[in-house]
Amino acid sequence: MQQTMGSASVISISLGVAALCAALLNLGLHRLGRRSREHFWLAVAALGIVQLAVGNALVYSAETLVEAEAAQVVSLVACVPLIIGFLRFVSLFLGIRIRWLEIPAGLFSAAIVATALLRPELLFTGEIVQARIPALGLDFIESRLTTLAGILFLPFLSIFLAVIVLFWRNRRTMEQPGLLIGSAVLWLVTATNDSLVGIGVYRAPYLMATGYVLFLLAFTFFLVRRFVDGLDALEADSDDLRLLVEERTEKLRQKDMQVAHGARMATVGTLAAGLAKEIQLPLEDATDRLDSAASRFEQPAEREAFEASLMNAREGVDQIRTIVTRLLHVARRDTGRQGPVDLNQVIEEVLPIVGHEARGRAVLDTSLGHLPTVQGDERLLGQIVLNLVLNALHATPEEDTRGHRVEISTRTTPGGARIVVSDTGPGIPEELQNRVFEPFFTTRPPGEGSGLGLTVTRQIVERHRGQIEFQSSPQGTTFIVDLPASDARPEPR
Repeated sequence: MQQTMGSASVISISLGVAALCAALLNLGLHRLGRRSREHFWLAVAALGIVQLAVGNALVYSAETLVEAEAAQVVSLVACVPLIIGFLRFVSLFLGIRIRWLEIPAGLFSAAIVATALLRPELLFTGEIVQARIPALGLDFIESRLTTLAGILFLPFLSIFLAVIVLFWRNRRTMEQPGLLIGSAVLWLVTATNDSLVGIGVYRAPYLMATGYVLFLLAFTFFLVRRFVDGLDALEADSDDLRLLVEERTEKLRQKDMQVAHGARMATVGTLAAGLAKEIQLPLEDATDRLDSAASRFEQPAEREAFEASLMNAREGVDQIRTIVTRLLHVARRDTGRQGPVDLNQVIEEVLPIVGHEARGRAVLDTSLGHLPTVQGDERLLGQIVLNLVLNALHATPEEDTRGHRVEISTRTTPGGARIVVSDTGPGIPEELQNRVFEPFFTTRPPGEGSGLGLTVTRQIVERHRGQIEFQSSPQGTTFIVDLPASDARPEPR
């Protein structure tokens, strides 16, 4: 007989362990998704069932009246987390307010606990009841309940009945309403059984913990599935959002490229006037050489001078072709092919275009070190150099006799390459330094410069995963551009 009684206790404890595992699972889900508060309150109710299962196990193993009454008190105290957690879960799960039920039920459960702890004589008569269940071979003792205790079971059961009615009324908003309502009805049946057993109507094992575990498993399964479905939906939304971000990013990239092209064309316009003189000088020289060559062509003695004139004329034409080609290369609208770029070569191709801007302003110095290649768009990287050099040249007063210098240097940095453009101009006033990269901000006179050069420069640098910063003082300004190295080698030209 003691072995049978021990088995009943073990079964009750096992149900308590199952309820505890469900409580921990729901607490974990609540922690993962803080907005899923129904998981938290379902876990609270599960902890109440854990306590109820422990109380049942203690009842089955009690050997004295004191032990039996203490075990029954443990079971009664479990009604506080059980009722409060269950009703809060129902409210959140159905998305309805049931304060009209929650507040009275909470006060009722608190009153039962207070009575059981402070005035147990109102609930227990102090008489031993020998409970025997022949079909199970189960014998145990209990403390007989008073009439008041029996009456208190009625509002307790009415709470369960009210919840089932709520589930039924809101069944159209529920997924798998049959499973959920059925599990709630099963719990009501087991709770009714325990109430009738408790007041001595008939003898049977306490089943409420079993009913709740089944109810808990049904709802936990439903909530876990809804949680997983939510993750799937979130993943799908994430994919949609990623595609939208890529689409918007591409549109922004196109906008940026339009702005960059506009700034490049403004720069080309600025250079064009000065380059007209650069082209005019070799063109006039080539014309003079060709004119003199025509007069010497028919004089054999002047053959050597004739060939020299043709050679000089060809050099002048080649110089014009080079200047125009480089200018057109800068002005092209489309972006170049992405690939490994030699920054030193980019600088060497850009500097001849700005040579005329340096006259009367500053001496251009270069100090190009050995560099790793960088991955990017050669034309855009050239625009970085062009903008920074022009910015440095325009920062020096024209026709200044103090001999200003603009130095363009490159060097290797850990993991990349650095371009440094320094000038010996008056520097940027401290109060204006935080506006240097603002669109349309310029210190040049109205009509000279668009104010987009440095803004576009920073956009291009960031597009190439680089960084740009500057240092300025009354002795001059230095812009520093750091770009990550490319693993690939530049393709032969």
